[in-house]
Amino acid sequence: MASEQETAPSWPTTGQKTVFINHVDSFLTGYLAKFLSSCLAGITLLEQDLQEEFEEEIEKDSQPAAPISDQSYRIIGSLKDSQKSKPHFVQSIVQNRNALELFQTLSECDIIIYDIVSDSSQNAEAFQMATKFAENWLKMEKSTKKTFVIISSVLTWGSITSAEIDDISPVFSDEDFRRRRPHKHYRELYNTEKMLLQYGRTKKSLNAYIVAPGLIYGDKEDVFHYLFKAAWLNQKIMPLINDGDNFLPTIHIKDLARTLQNLIEKLPPKNKYILAVDQSQNTLKSITKSVNQAMGSGAIQSYKPEEAIQFEDLNTTFVDMLTLDLRLSASVFNEQLKFKWANSNGMVENMPQLIEEFKSERGLKPLKMVIIGPPGVGKTSIAKRLQDSLKLHLISIEDIKDKKLKTQGVGKMEEKKSATNDFNAEVDEDDQEEEVEEKEEYETFLDSVEEILLENEGKFDNNTLITCLKKVLLSKPFQNQGFIIDGYPTTAEQVTLLFGTLDEVKEARSADVEPANKLAAILPDLVIKLNADDEFLKQRIRDLPAYVVEGTDNEEKAFTARLEDYRKLNTVENSIEDFLDELEFNLSFYDVTKDLTGVNEDILSQIKFSIGGSRTYAALEAQQKAEIEQKEEEERLLADEESAKNEKKLQWSKKFAIVQKEEKELLETQSLPLRHYLFQQVMPTLLNGLTECCKIMPEDPLDYLADYLLKFNPVVD
Repeated sequence: MASEQETAPSWPTTGQKTVFINHVDSFLTGYLAKFLSSCLAGITLLEQDLQEEFEEEIEKDSQPAAPISDQSYRIIGSLKDSQKSKPHFVQSIVQNRNALELFQTLSECDIIIYDIVSDSSQNAEAFQMATKFAENWLKMEKSTKKTFVIISSVLTWGSITSAEIDDISPVFSDEDFRRRRPHKHYRELYNTEKMLLQYGRTKKSLNAYIVAPGLIYGDKEDVFHYLFKAAWLNQKIMPLINDGDNFLPTIHIKDLARTLQNLIEKLPPKNKYILAVDQSQNTLKSITKSVNQAMGSGAIQSYKPEEAIQFEDLNTTFVDMLTLDLRLSASVFNEQLKFKWANSNGMVENMPQLIEEFKSERGLKPLKMVIIGPPGVGKTSIAKRLQDSLKLHLISIEDIKDKKLKTQGVGKMEEKKSATNDFNAEVDEDDQEEEVEEKEEYETFLDSVEEILLENEGKFDNNTLITCLKKVLLSKPFQNQGFIIDGYPTTAEQVTLLFGTLDEVKEARSADVEPANKLAAILPDLVIKLNADDEFLKQRIRDLPAYVVEGTDNEEKAFTARLEDYRKLNTVENSIEDFLDELEFNLSFYDVTKDLTGVNEDILSQIKFSIGGSRTYAALEAQQKAEIEQKEEEERLLADEESAKNEKKLQWSKKFAIVQKEEKELLETQSLPLRHYLFQQVMPTLLNGLTECCKIMPEDPLDYLADYLLKFNPVVD
């Protein structure tokens, strides 16, 4: 029991802080915005972790927990893509991009954070906003002092070799800062860093910091996405830029987010430049090999930087990052910004965790299915169509019996070797030794299978069959994209041999250590049972063309025997579906006789609907492509509508001008008789009267003119 005098630590009670973060729809700043929105303002993460530990301890001792502030950061931000909707963790989006209006909005924030690497336009915007704050510091009260953080990059160290920085003091000084030499493409970033640091030293209204992270990894992946994607797709080639012996400073995105949260709450004013890197010393080659070994099966191919940039998921910035050669130490980061690390040892040592994180955040959980049912019910037909539409791997017992297992093993290795030769890939000695060992191990396994077949007169027993099947199901392609097992298992005994007993299945679902997770890796997410009565199945086989049935086990006698064997093994009292149900598998039943299309289209649609779509890159990319096309179509329709409006307005203006011209001409035409009459009958006498009036200049000119017109009226005698 806790002591009665034990009380919670005293936490700050500061109010909610408003944070501006640019481009909250981007990888880094989007993650940061979401992270900060869940943090408590006024306390560092270390204090928050201690508070949570204290509360857990108090809760165990049945004591009331001390209250802490429930004020999280209020996030406002801008969007890189103005067409995207506001993320749910952001309070509001800055719509105006006018510099003055943007500055007024930022003036209402406590903290401003800019990522100036992901989008070059943001470097200029951050420079402009920081300059405005610096110029207006005399007008700003002390209480309105702003914290301005720029997330830069280690690319501003890009022209320093590892040998040159080995002796740099772990606590960075101005002298160390001046020793940095930026990569040729990132001098503007370097200049912005220098400017902001100068403002931070000289302007009292601005608390300015530079955070220079290493190459960011984790979550959905960004700069390393091309590696994870190639490995997940089991591509023949894993690209490597140059020889890959360059050292890459890195940091997990969660550790970077924790750095920034601690920075804005705790960092002493003297520390203006923060180098954010983990403690690893990994090379590009070691990272590439680690990803490939964990998830891929391709040959590592070396490319020059100008060749690598042609890859779909690599751009100039990423290639510049991946060709850095830096070994950096960051004591300010490690010693003064205290928090629990997510990945202090870098990518290679945490690769299994990063693989699972990548799959989870990308929605790439493999779909594992089993389709069972009596012979002739349409299992293989539906399985192949699901394979095509969902981009899954398909395996059947016939494949294994036909010795197609070899194509899953040694064949893949030969394909990898062929790809290596075709592309002149550079494979080091360690890779060659690993491939030889892998191939020898697999060939030994196949030899043992051949021996068993010889002993059993060419027939597979259940144990051998399932051993081979497990070998395939645990291969990387099947584990990455998912699989469909066609028509197996068929008995309760085979279910137990393949998936284990109820206790083993329960342990596998809850455990994440060997060997239980190997069993968990092959447990199906969905078991589909197709049903039909015997007469329906026999008639379906009779309706098949003779050339399709001839010489197969679908000939009438053979099919009838197969159907009878299946029914004997799956009685009402001892059916395979009941056994699978006891193992708590997700079963779906479909009656093929109710399919109105005759080719199982209704059944296929129902299965797809229950699955909810594919979880593969191909499907996700197709969905993204469809969304882009839909967006482009909407933009085109809007542009067409606007163009039609403008055209209609132009036509209306032309018609209006024509009408005005016609009206003018009509008025002029209609006025001709009247003008002729006035010139003939009135103007001569009137002009003479006006002339006389001007000569005499009478006191009452109008009276004089009236008398004159009466006196000299030509129509009066």
